[in-house]
Amino acid sequence: MVAMPLYGHAALVLEAIESVLASKLAGCRVAVVVSVDGDPRQETFDQLLLYAAAHPAVHVLFGANAGPGGARNRAIDYVLANLPEAEAVYFLDADNRVLPGTIETLYRQLRASGCGWIYTNIDTFSVSWRAHYGNRYSRLLHCITDNICDTGSMISIDVFRAGVRFDDDRQNGFEDWEFWLSCIEHGFVGAPCHDTTFEYRLRAESRFKEANRDRAASVSFLRKRHRAVFQRPMLVDFEHEECPRYLFARTEDAAISFFTDPTKTPRRLRLDDIIPAFWASIGEPDNVHFPPFLIAGSGATLDLLLRSRMVPNVLSHLERLSEKANVVFVQLGNDAAQRKIEPVFLEAGAQHNAPADLIFLSTFARARRHS
Repeated sequence: MVAMPLYGHAALVLEAIESVLASKLAGCRVAVVVSVDGDPRQETFDQLLLYAAAHPAVHVLFGANAGPGGARNRAIDYVLANLPEAEAVYFLDADNRVLPGTIETLYRQLRASGCGWIYTNIDTFSVSWRAHYGNRYSRLLHCITDNICDTGSMISIDVFRAGVRFDDDRQNGFEDWEFWLSCIEHGFVGAPCHDTTFEYRLRAESRFKEANRDRAASVSFLRKRHRAVFQRPMLVDFEHEECPRYLFARTEDAAISFFTDPTKTPRRLRLDDIIPAFWASIGEPDNVHFPPFLIAGSGATLDLLLRSRMVPNVLSHLERLSEKANVVFVQLGNDAAQRKIEPVFLEAGAQHNAPADLIFLSTFARARRHS
């Protein structure tokens, strides 16, 4: 099902509908729901009614002006009430176009992935520009950096059955980003698709550009509206699962694990896996994640720190010390009267010191020396 909000693009909407009807589909069918958002122009009314009469797959809704979010919600509610066989919704703005294979490609990947939505990269027309959203999806990056999914995505009907809707506050210029945050709150995740794209009509002025002029206020609104996903425990969970901060190399058996929260189950890898991942992250840091900090030590040492409940404090201090030194050597003492961290900076050159219980260094700093 393709949902198409419409206001002020009477001269373009037929081109958008034609691009959908020209889609190559096998084993599934597509319906188009055009949600006219209070557009008073007679030409819009006449064109769409004639088109709907000639094409049974085209449904036209007329409603009072409710903004982009409200128009999309009107289409969603219509689909849930009148098209119960629908399994997914693809949003296409009336001034954009879809390529012939896009809908089928996205739908098949959605079904295979089990994700909440599949998003693509963007090719623009009218003005030459392209957007690449990376090779992997991250809830953490989606929350704290920017919107990494365009509204032109294939979304499982389960998302809408769970009650997720667009914000219809027209003062919120980031209603698409707000929608994805709602999806995350409801437990859904996305996945990228690089096998196709959609064509976005880039204009000199748009609501997105207007919203970016007051970006700070819009982001503040999103953080208040979705406090749950911006709470520290939630963000730490996202980082632990998607962008772990630490690589721990266990010295007794060379076991490798990635984690952010040491109290949670880490991701375990082989040495043969992390070497290509490290070099790939240097070449494509936006597409390949590698933990920014490396820790080497015995499993017994890490267990001791966990039992003492000192790990978060120790790791925080080690991160700051790694900004001032190439390598941080940690020696643990067993003196109950001295619960403190005392750094000692050594000059360059060979020195004899007691064996270290932990070794800590920044992989990011080392990577910069190779770039």
